Amino acid sequence: MEPSSYQKDIVYSIFSKKHKEIAIKLPTQAGKTFGVCAAVVLYAIFNPNESIVLISHRKDQAKYMMNYVLEFFSRSKWAQSFLNYDIKGIMDRLQTERTKTFLRLKNKTTIRILSAEGQLLGYKASLLIVDEAAMIDDVVFRTEMVRMQGSVKSRNRVLVLISTPQRINFFHEEYYHPDTYRITADWQTAVAEGRLDHDFVMDRKKKLTADEFMMWYEAEFLPKADKYAFFETQELEHFVVPYEKMDIIEGNIEELAVGVDVAGEGNDRTVFTFGYHDKKEDMYKIIKYEEYTKLNTLQVANQLYKSIYRLPYNNLRIINVSIDTSGMGEGVYADFNQLMVDKKFTNRDVYVYNFKGSRRAVTFSDNCANAKAELLYKLGREVEKDKIRILRTRDSFREVRNVRMRESKGKLYVVDQNVKFDGMRMSDKSPDYFDSMLYCFNNMLTGQVDRRKLFKSAYGVDTW
Repeated sequence: MEPSSYQKDIVYSIFSKKHKEIAIKLPTQAGKTFGVCAAVVLYAIFNPNESIVLISHRKDQAKYMMNYVLEFFSRSKWAQSFLNYDIKGIMDRLQTERTKTFLRLKNKTTIRILSAEGQLLGYKASLLIVDEAAMIDDVVFRTEMVRMQGSVKSRNRVLVLISTPQRINFFHEEYYHPDTYRITADWQTAVAEGRLDHDFVMDRKKKLTADEFMMWYEAEFLPKADKYAFFETQELEHFVVPYEKMDIIEGNIEELAVGVDVAGEGNDRTVFTFGYHDKKEDMYKIIKYEEYTKLNTLQVANQLYKSIYRLPYNNLRIINVSIDTSGMGEGVYADFNQLMVDKKFTNRDVYVYNFKGSRRAVTFSDNCANAKAELLYKLGREVEKDKIRILRTRDSFREVRNVRMRESKGKLYVVDQNVKFDGMRMSDKSPDYFDSMLYCFNNMLTGQVDRRKLFKSAYGVDTW
């Protein structure tokens, strides 16, 4: 059978090494895995001394990929001539259990299959294929899979993600990343190119829900993957944008907000987030992040002072700093205030607020369980008005995407991203960027006069 247009695209994009990251989003049974395995065989034959790893969410699915690879070799004596054993008895050898999980070619390139359910550490992959990527946890991908390519030179490194868009996880993030080469098609294309039967698809449309059909056959991410998600899926690309789309005019920045999330322990990072209210566009913009690790409270306070002192905006007169004083942040708040006593700015007014997310909500106490939920609730109202823009980085995009709220006893709570939620852990790290963003947005969303009233009960305030 003649390969479809998207299968040809798959084979060429992998074989050519033109793209370092490829995301393939196609309907179920449209031939995406078949196309990838064809590319794997060609890649293995023409690229010596490389390691190819094929991973799926389950062991049986991973073996399914290897079966495709073995089928390509069994059909071609030319391809068989590159295997690491004699042609005589090759079919018997291809059926051995070891060969079903591991294959070595004469050019010393290896093909190995693994399962996301098993041990992934200790393997190296120049070509890494992740099948059914939407079914794999973010934590497993970021901490175990990606590191397989850590020692591979950039020119030899290729990452391929394959999936139907069954849920929102790292696959969604990587698919929409500007550096990713995207291959997609819907069921109509698959039918037109002979990969799906029209009557079968129509029968499935009758029996599936609209959301199920959208995922499995239209190959589209759902507008909202679960009812607890804060952002609609399609909204992320609109609200979380690269710097060049922020339309920042530095001369217009007269008042700046700074949100500070202080590292606790483990994988935590201290993050400073900077933003301002663009009055011309009536838009609240996050424009800068700074990240630090392994700093004590005094070092964080000193770094915060330096970061504020070095801000380049000539017309800047007011800086509102909100520091999370849960845990280690309390020490940073005290140390920073002491620095302000000793080294007060002469040309800028600095307002310093201490914030604890567990405190009671003030303005929306009927809806929100605590101050952190209230911040997110307020942010949501501005999102609805299309008045929010967030500077995109991998961390900021991932953490905003993972924001979840849920209701208990009639009040909203923010779900911790660092725990399992509905069977899938959203992140291996605390949401440092997201928390820092929230504190920054709060300073922008609350006017100076109203802020005094609001913080009187929920916050401590120091003015310098």
